[in-house]
Amino acid sequence: MRRLLADAEELGATIPADVTAALAALDLVGRAGGRDPRQVLEAGILQVATVEDAEALLDDVIDATTRRTAMAEIHNTADSFVLDWLLRRLREGGLDEIIASMRPGLAGTFAAVGRYSELVPASLTAEALLEAEPDALLAYRDGRDAAAMLASLDRWTHDVLYVVAPFDPADLVGIPEFALVMAFFVPSEGDVDAAARGRMLPPSGLDPLGGWARIGELRLNSLTVARQIIAAAADSIRNSFVPFDAEVGEPIRQQVPAGQPFPTL
Repeated sequence: MRRLLADAEELGATIPADVTAALAALDLVGRAGGRDPRQVLEAGILQVATVEDAEALLDDVIDATTRRTAMAEIHNTADSFVLDWLLRRLREGGLDEIIASMRPGLAGTFAAVGRYSELVPASLTAEALLEAEPDALLAYRDGRDAAAMLASLDRWTHDVLYVVAPFDPADLVGIPEFALVMAFFVPSEGDVDAAARGRMLPPSGLDPLGGWARIGELRLNSLTVARQIIAAAADSIRNSFVPFDAEVGEPIRQQVPAGQPFPTL
C-alpha cells in the first residue's frame, strides 16, 4: 500500500489528506509500545474513521485489554482496521482523486505518444530515421522520453490491480489482466480489444514505445470509468480476443472455447 501511494506521488499525484492521515495512524500504531490504548486509537484512528466505527473499535479493544495481552490485541486490531479503511477509501473514490491529480502532469506524455504515432514510421529502421523529416525526429526524441513514464505508469496500474483489487470479481471471469490495465487508458469499451492487441508488441531498441504507439488516443481513466469499460466490454473480450503476431505484423483470431477461462499474463 505504501509503495503504491509513493509511486503515485512520483507520477505526479497528490494523495488525499485523509489517506495520508491513515498512513500516519499505521505508523503510530506500529510505534505504540506500552501506550494507553485509548491514546493510540484516539490519536490515530479517529482521524480516518467515522465516529461510530472508532467508538465501537475502542470499546472492543478496551474490553480485550481487560482480559489479556493488551498491546498485541491493540496493534493487530488497529492495524487491520486502518488497512480495511484505506482499501475501502481507495475503492470508493480515493483512487479516482489520485488519478485526477496525475492527469495534468501526464498530458505532455500522452501528447508525445500521439505525435510519435502520427509522424514516426510504423516500420522503423535506422535508414528511415536517417531520412526522416525534422518533425519526425523531434517526435521520435519525445517518444523516447515518454516511454519511461509510460513504463512506470503501466507498472503502477498493474500494482493497483493487485493491491487495491478494485474490480468486482464477477467482472473478472475470463478477462485477461492486460485488458484490465488497458481499461485505464482507452476512451471506451470498443477500444479495449485493439489496445490490448497493440500492447502485445513490445518496445525495441529502435522503437521505444512499441505497442503504446498503436493504441490510438491515450488517456488516464478513473477507476470508476475503468470499471464501466470492463463491465461493458466483458462479453466481447471473453468471446473473442485478437492478439497480435509481432513476427508477421497481423492479428491472430482466437476463439475462446465456451466455459473456458481466458489465460492471464
